[in-house]
Amino acid sequence: MAGIVTVKEKDKDIGKVVVKRPPYDLIKEKYLDLFPNNVDTGAPLDSAASVYFAYLWVGGHAFREYKRNPSAYGNACALRISYALNMSGMLIPSKVSVLPTTKTGGNRILQGGNEYVIDGGKYYYIYSVENLITFLEYAWGKADMFKYVPKRVSQLDELKKMNKKGIVIFYIDGFSDATGHATIWDGVKCLDGSTYYDPSLHPKQTLTAIKFWDLK
Repeated sequence: MAGIVTVKEKDKDIGKVVVKRPPYDLIKEKYLDLFPNNVDTGAPLDSAASVYFAYLWVGGHAFREYKRNPSAYGNACALRISYALNMSGMLIPSKVSVLPTTKTGGNRILQGGNEYVIDGGKYYYIYSVENLITFLEYAWGKADMFKYVPKRVSQLDELKKMNKKGIVIFYIDGFSDATGHATIWDGVKCLDGSTYYDPSLHPKQTLTAIKFWDLK
């Protein structure tokens, strides 16, 4: 339930630290903070409004980047997982050796702001699924479950059979802007309402693999 990370200073190893996984109930609570209902209708926000709210709420550099290019930041699933980790006590650092800056100088981790989150400037957010996977493997080690998925075969029953709760990654072919989808599995369903475990509901995408990290 924990990973071991090497700490470096000026490119020299200075020790190792254990990175414990936050409790599931706390992760769930904080994750759902970023799924508010419409104040007028009481219904959940639509997808675009929900993404906007997530970036607005974390604020800072993350929100400025979203406003600069909404289409490039049109998926907030990794940002939401980052928020839940941060608010549960597992702070994402401003720099991670396995996530260097891009060749064009772009940051893979964005700083939040103080607009809505108390001391929000101290929190950092990973915004792509690919980089979130790399970070989780770096912090916690290999996924507790990894499987390739037979084409067009629902994985709902397989997920339920695990009798576990935690972070699930769906590798999906067919997205133009993402490697896949990251969310929280509560043992029965995905907390964000997504259904990528059932290919019949997503004919334009192909589920290829699943990774899962257990949270107690």
